Amino acid sequence: MFWRSNKKKKVKLIIPEKAIDFSFDKQLCELMQKGVLEISCRRMLLSQRMNEAILGNLNEIRELHYCIGSRFLRMNYGIFCRSEKESVHLITGIETGILKHLDEALILNHEVKELVNAKIFDSEVNIYMQNLHFEGYKLFGCFHIHPGSGAGSTYPSSIDIELIGNLERGEYPAVSAIFSRDGYIRFMAPFQFKIHIHGSGVRKINEELFQLVKVS
Repeated sequence: MFWRSNKKKKVKLIIPEKAIDFSFDKQLCELMQKGVLEISCRRMLLSQRMNEAILGNLNEIRELHYCIGSRFLRMNYGIFCRSEKESVHLITGIETGILKHLDEALILNHEVKELVNAKIFDSEVNIYMQNLHFEGYKLFGCFHIHPGSGAGSTYPSSIDIELIGNLERGEYPAVSAIFSRDGYIRFMAPFQFKIHIHGSGVRKINEELFQLVKVS
C-alpha cells in the first residue's frame, strides 16, 4: 500500500509488513488460460465470418457472359435497315452455366425515346416481361440502331442510358447493343460483362465494339 501526503515536498511510503503474494494457484491459472482460448476462438470465428462476407460480396461483383451468334446479329441488323426509324428489339434466350445465349428477338415498333415513355413501357414491355417470366425466360438484351455511320455513331445517348436505367430499376438487367447504319455494333451495360461472338463475319475491335463484315 502506498500513501502520499497532501503536503508539498513530503512523501511517505508505507510498506506492508508482509509482502503480497501475487502467485496464482493452479486452478485459477487453468481458468484464465481457458478464458483466453475462448476469446481467441471467438476472434478467429468472427474474422472467418467477416472474410466469408467479404468474399461473398466480391463474388457478387462478377462479369455476366453473353454468347451471340453472328447470324443473329446480322438478322437484327437487316431488320433495322428496312426502316429509317430507331426501332427496338428486346432479346431473350437460354442460359447454360454462366453463358447467356442471345438468340430470340421481340421487335417493338417504337423508337427508343418513345419506349422510355412510362405509358408504353408499363403496357407493352411489361406484358412481354410477364410472358417471359411465366415461360421461364429472362430479358438478356436490348438492341436498336442509330442514324449515321461509323463507330462514333454507336455511342449511347442520354435516352439510351435512360432506357437501360429503366430496365435496371425494373429488375430487368440487360446488355444494350447499338448498331450503326454501316454495321458497327457497340455493347453497353451498367454492370461488368463480356461478349462472346459465335460464327464468322464479325470483327472484334475491342471488348465493347464490333463490326459486321462480309463473309468470304
